[in-house]
Amino acid sequence: VAGTFRLWDMRSFRCVQSFGGNETTLNDLNTFCIMPPHHRLAAGASRVILHDYMDEWGGESVTDTGGVTDALYNPTVGEFYTISKQTVKTWNANTGVLFKVLRDITQDEITAACVADNGRKIYLGDAKGR
Repeated sequence: VAGTFRLWDMRSFRCVQSFGGNETTLNDLNTFCIMPPHHRLAAGASRVILHDYMDEWGGESVTDTGGVTDALYNPTVGEFYTISKQTVKTWNANTGVLFKVLRDITQDEITAACVADNGRKIYLGDAKGR
């Protein structure tokens, strides 16, 4: 629907909140920014519109306050990987359940990630080129 955007829960693959709809000013939406400390979302169109969002989960184990920098899918094992700063999280692609968290696995921020061709390894690169 023109002028509408949705917030999705990656764990359950369901829409948890819709924004816009009747706002005709969102028809030319070209950017948005999430501000977790304020539970607010800014949508940029011909003007900036602010929306408050619900934070029903709030659990540190499933949220990345620094933002997800990369997301990978591994069809060999049916898993998604989300990468943020120094953390890699593993999600079951069928159920959406988070089942593994690797924290502080690099000294510097992770800037690159890919799954090996055989699907058995994840290669990571950090801000210092390691």
